[in-house]
Order: sequence, then structure tokens, then C-alpha cells
Amino acid sequence: MNEELREKLVEDLEKSGFGSEMRAIKIFLDRGWRCSGGYYYFDEDEGKNKETDLVARKIIYEELDNGMDIDIGYHVVAEVKKSEKPWVVFKKGFIYESLESTDAWNNLIYNFNLPCEPHQLKDALSENSLLKVLKWKGYSIHESFKKPDAPSRWYSAFVSICKAAENELANNSSNSESGDWYELFLVKPLVILDGILVSASLTDDGNMLLEDTKFAPFEFFHKSKNSTKDTYRVDVVRLDYLDEYIELSEARLKSIHDRLRSFVE
Repeated sequence: MNEELREKLVEDLEKSGFGSEMRAIKIFLDRGWRCSGGYYYFDEDEGKNKETDLVARKIIYEELDNGMDIDIGYHVVAEVKKSEKPWVVFKKGFIYESLESTDAWNNLIYNFNLPCEPHQLKDALSENSLLKVLKWKGYSIHESFKKPDAPSRWYSAFVSICKAAENELANNSSNSESGDWYELFLVKPLVILDGILVSASLTDDGNMLLEDTKFAPFEFFHKSKNSTKDTYRVDVVRLDYLDEYIELSEARLKSIHDRLRSFVE
């Protein structure tokens, strides 16, 4: 391959966003996650196959002295978006922090044969979530300098990953009624932005406050004929900070494992 063609191909891949996808997958793989691109799912609402950009999984598996096994997983289903124009997240703080910072069973979660009551895992499930760390949540996104009649990229990405996450949950949920293992896994819909992410809010005196942000947690309202929920916990992360986000996810997974483990010691 001559150098001129190589440079044109690289430029095309970068412009199309495939370069961003490849970097995101590599970051997951470098941290020891199982990760692959091109996650296919069947959209029950539209009756056709669709694709989202990647799925990544991290599992903690442990054999216990009592003959039981622990199988705890964290699954990420993600869309990668490249944008030369900043995305502005409209954020709101908490009025009742103890209630609004809970990021537990309101996620997409499968559990089997728990050694405790579900509510006893609430704090561990919320630990190290973006909602718990940042203490605010986003409610919409403005794609800066977008033409008014141009379609919204963020909204369609959110809908797509919520449907894909539902598919990931269903495909990995067993129909077992009994077994010698404890199992729980959480599926997180994620948008990875290769671009600038800014949060917007108002100060007490009514002025606009714009701040660079690495991440943004959302309570995304979406209901369709075949969805199992009407609100989803969706995260947005800048590609530059994906490694840091994965580190938080790993800490969250460990908290869940350690808490569940404490009930069988």
C-alpha cells in the first residue's frame, strides 16, 4: 500500500468515527475486559436487526468453600459518537440527595439465588456510580451549532443503546429455578463521545454556568411497546476519560461483589 492511499484511508476512518470506536474497544481490552465491536440486536418495535458499536463485559467469578459459586458481572453496551462540535449537557442538582443519588435496582439488572434481600445491596449497587460521584444528573443535551432541522444524534443514540441493553439483559438471563450459584449482573447503556462535553446550569443569580465535564449521568425517559422500563440510567463519557470511567465501573463491580460475599461468609 502506498503512503498516499494509507493517509487517505486513515483520514476516512477518523472522519467516519471508526477510529474512535477502535480506540474505545482498545481501552476496554487493555483493562482486561472482554470487548467486541458490532453488537447486533433485534429491535422488537421496528421488527428488524440493528447494530450498536460495542459491548464490554467484566466478570468476577469465585468458588466458595460452601460449594456455591459467585458470579457477578458488569456489562456495558455503548455507542461511540465523534463530534467536532461540543455537546452541552443540561444538568440539575439534587433536592433530596439520599433519594436521588440512588443508582441501584432502577438499572437493568438480572439476579438469581441471592443470599440476601435485594434492598440490602442497594448501597453497594450505587457505590462509585456517576450519579453518586457527581451528585447531579443530566436531563437533555444540546449539540452546539447544529442546524435546527438536523436530526438529534444524542437522542437516537440513547434510544438505540437502551434497546441494545435490554437485549443484552435478556440474552444473558437464565431460566433456572434452582442452582448452586449466586448471580447478579448489571447492564449499563453508555454513550462515548469523542469530542468536547460541557455541562450547563444556572447560578443563584440567574447567570449561565458552563463547565467542562468528563462524564454525565442521565435518567433517560423512554417507553416503547416492548421496553421493560420507562426510565433508563444512561451514562455519557468523553473518550479521553474512558479509562477513568472504566476504573469507576470496576470499583462499582467490586463493591457489589464484596457486599454480596459478606452474606455468605
